[in-house]
Amino acid sequence: MDDESRLTEVAFSEAPTADDFEGGPAPKRVSFRRVTQEQRIRERQYRLTHIVPVENLIKWGVPAPALALYGRWWQLERWIRDLVQLELQSCYRANWKSKVTHVEQRRLNQAGGVAYMPSADDANPLGYADLGDLQKLIDEDWHLFEYALIPLDRWKGLLSTLAAVRHRIAHCRLSHGDDLARVEQALRDLDAGVLRCLKSYSSVEWVTPESDPNLARLLDGRSDANAHALRNYDTRLRLHKSHRPWSTAEDSGLLYHARWHCGRNPPDIRHVWDYLMGVDNLDMLVHLNVYAFDDVEAVITPSNGPESAELIDAIFEAVLTSQSHRQTDDWFYSWPECVGFVDYRVHLDDYFAKAADFSNADSVFF
Repeated sequence: MDDESRLTEVAFSEAPTADDFEGGPAPKRVSFRRVTQEQRIRERQYRLTHIVPVENLIKWGVPAPALALYGRWWQLERWIRDLVQLELQSCYRANWKSKVTHVEQRRLNQAGGVAYMPSADDANPLGYADLGDLQKLIDEDWHLFEYALIPLDRWKGLLSTLAAVRHRIAHCRLSHGDDLARVEQALRDLDAGVLRCLKSYSSVEWVTPESDPNLARLLDGRSDANAHALRNYDTRLRLHKSHRPWSTAEDSGLLYHARWHCGRNPPDIRHVWDYLMGVDNLDMLVHLNVYAFDDVEAVITPSNGPESAELIDAIFEAVLTSQSHRQTDDWFYSWPECVGFVDYRVHLDDYFAKAADFSNADSVFF
């Protein structure tokens, strides 16, 4: 169900009473007419803030091919960086940062100088990794990435060619006439691997004490917590697991997917993240996917002790607590803006947050 359908469903549904919620009144009923009006306003605002500035750049003399080349490069390098983070964290779990200490140190050395203009990537250990850094990390653990890339000899040749393109982009030099075609061909070559990655990411199965005794601690007492959350917050938790394509054992490449369906009382993701900043074991969090205004999923790595359960409990508490922190009714219509620029692990409208949508797709980038 898309966001507009969800909004329509909420608009015509019966609003719960104030007695159904702890700590505050129930959300106000939303009319279909207002939903339609607000959707049109958002579409106009999106055009003014995103489309018009790009059109003006072309009008003011920036070559359109240069903008297209940068956009395609952004897709390419961003995907490689995200892939490296996902597989290293899935393999090495909470210790994955030890694999990127040289890049992390560079980030720490340089981040202080730009603290006055923060970015969601500021905390990303790979945020300052260039193409050479990513290539080295992939070479060191090729078995983790082989399924998603092209054969190793061709991969190295491709990166050598693309390095020259990246240099021209980084120094704002005029591009070669074939640069855009080269980058787009690289994306086409990687497309099948991207789809394999996302399919395994979204291929989840239920977690039960019977199927996975090591996770029993996550489910002990969970039914009571779910009953409380459902009764008082219209929120329920579902717990799944998935395995990475390179996995060779039950506990190898394992990821937990804790997903909260929040009904008519959606969470405020900014408040969720502010709450989590003070939580231990946050390094176990791989992604916080926001599927819709009422649907949030935390993807975390497992542990040998109670850390996984503790982190899921903390996120559960953050989700419930945040439901009473919305300041105005306008939040209902502006929730995507509230999600943006939170942290590099928070995903909305990208391939991880929409991984299931690509299960039968032919391409991610085209």
